[in-house]
Amino acid sequence: MCVSRCLKARRPGFQQQSAIYRDFRAGDIHHSNADISKAQKHVKYLPTHDIYQGMAEAIEWYIERCTN
Repeated sequence: MCVSRCLKARRPGFQQQSAIYRDFRAGDIHHSNADISKAQKHVKYLPTHDIYQGMAEAIEWYIERCTN
């Protein structure tokens, strides 16, 4: 998983925790078939990052701002 790998690289003592699953709440999305093909076709949307690059940058951003 990208998040765990990124955090372990920045925080050597980081230990991954098990996920906590609970019942769905009103408004939760049960299934998603996210697709950007219409945005690419109609407004020429072109992502600058893939999911791994984006997560790595986001994690860096949070670490810089949320740690002492």
